[in-house]
Amino acid sequence: ELLSQQADKEGVTASRTVAAQIELQRLQLVGRAMATSYLQKNPATEAEIQKVYEDNLPRLSAPEYKARHILVDTKEEADGVIAQLRAGKDFAALAKEHASGKTGPNGGDLGWFTAEGMVPEVATAVASMKVGSYSAEPVQTQYGYHVLILDDTRKSTAPTLESIRKDLTSAVERQHLEDYVKSLRAGAKISLGP
Repeated sequence: ELLSQQADKEGVTASRTVAAQIELQRLQLVGRAMATSYLQKNPATEAEIQKVYEDNLPRLSAPEYKARHILVDTKEEADGVIAQLRAGKDFAALAKEHASGKTGPNGGDLGWFTAEGMVPEVATAVASMKVGSYSAEPVQTQYGYHVLILDDTRKSTAPTLESIRKDLTSAVERQHLEDYVKSLRAGAKISLGP
């Protein structure tokens, strides 16, 4: 309080920069208070939470893949790696020898991943492969050319609604606020400048 009073006496609060910062903080505080008030009057319903859960269930229980890859710079290099695999060479050894990516030293191991968490071209390729098989053709991505081997697949278990209720509720509340702000915009007359 003493510093605030002194700032008024010395004209610090009259500075345009400080005045703009004070106004911005006021707007943010009032905006948060309005959002909180709106959400208290319009809480997420059980039906909305259930719908968000069901809409996201396919993603939450998507198949997971355990794969390895050998990333090289050119299609010719990738074709050469595939030829060596056909001749019986060990995938991990070829990854250590040829891979330009950081997974090369560990045999090209990508670990477990879902299609959503992987480069689309690689995800599409492994989804069409059988466990134990390697890609018959190089898979081109923005990073280069991949030779893939699918080690395993598993169906992930979706979390229960209760275990992610807080996140689901937040998602519904964000949608409520977004819709509310859209309705306010639609009814507002906004002018920029003088």
